[in-house]
Amino acid sequence: MKTQIYYFSETGNSLHIAGELKKRVPGSSLVSMVAAERSDRLKAEAEKVGFVFPIHCLCVPLFVRAFLEKIDLSGATYLFAVTSRECSEKVFSTVNRVLSKQDRRLDASFSVQMPETYLPVFEVDTDEEIRRSKSAVRGRYHHPEVSAGELIHSKN
Repeated sequence: MKTQIYYFSETGNSLHIAGELKKRVPGSSLVSMVAAERSDRLKAEAEKVGFVFPIHCLCVPLFVRAFLEKIDLSGATYLFAVTSRECSEKVFSTVNRVLSKQDRRLDASFSVQMPETYLPVFEVDTDEEIRRSKSAVRGRYHHPEVSAGELIHSKN
């Protein structure tokens, strides 16, 4: 079974998460939402499709929302989303509302806490905080009970 992971990343956090998923999910490929959106035909070509994106002002970025409205997911049997910031259920509810126009909804949703990047509001993490975050993320990826592949392969 093929898995396509579509990502939208401006600072590299979402690209990093998508890359880590690709390493751990057999048969997966990465697709930039920006590059895919430029193509004539925007159709997912895999059974499992994921979307990795940041949170903008506690919401789904406008570009991602527009992308989700355009992409044809008719061949997909499993949909998941991963945000590069912890977020409220409102974010995933918004994604589901957009997907409902295709009679679809997310089968799974996840948030990964990454370093702060909006500098006017947040303080920049110290080197020690960044090391702790990296350590925590590595620990999550290597959880002895559940792997990223199992999360993608098990339907809720």
